[in-house]
Amino acid sequence: MTDWRIVGASAVAVVVISGIFATTLGVSDGISGLLEKVGGFVGKQSSGLFSQPGKHAITIDVRAYADSAEFKPLSHINATFDTGTFANFNGILKADMVARKVVFKDAAGAESAFNLGTVAIDSIRVASINLDRAKFIIDGQVRADNGNLSLKDFSGKLTITRDGFQFAGTVSSLKASFDNKTWNLS
Repeated sequence: MTDWRIVGASAVAVVVISGIFATTLGVSDGISGLLEKVGGFVGKQSSGLFSQPGKHAITIDVRAYADSAEFKPLSHINATFDTGTFANFNGILKADMVARKVVFKDAAGAESAFNLGTVAIDSIRVASINLDRAKFIIDGQVRADNGNLSLKDFSGKLTITRDGFQFAGTVSSLKASFDNKTWNLS
């Protein structure tokens, strides 16, 4: 007689091994969908069993100076500066280094401008940061006096002073263009 538990266990083993190979080859969406349907039929959830890992986070410490920059946080931030604090701020932060001003523009459009001293944001997430014609130092190693800097998916601490910007945290990618060269981290 055939033991159906052995047949069932063998079938599950084949699906699991196939899923491992499929994930390695980049076909995880189909396997995950199949497992979702099978899981729904038997009353089990298999979410994430064969899902791809998230974006790779690269730790960075970048010091930069550009004439201006704009930051659009993905969530509310708490910003501390020389004359006060913005708690739970939701909007756009603009820094004009030439005029030595920092502007907080909330989601409703109201603006508050301050003389630039030190602005510290301990936790900020920004999808994209681009600094053009910037002077920068990346991790104390890569230096440029006039280049373009692009950070993707920045998450960490942002400090703005009269001397420039400091980004300490993680990114999914960083691209620096200077002296007819391009330097990438991803």
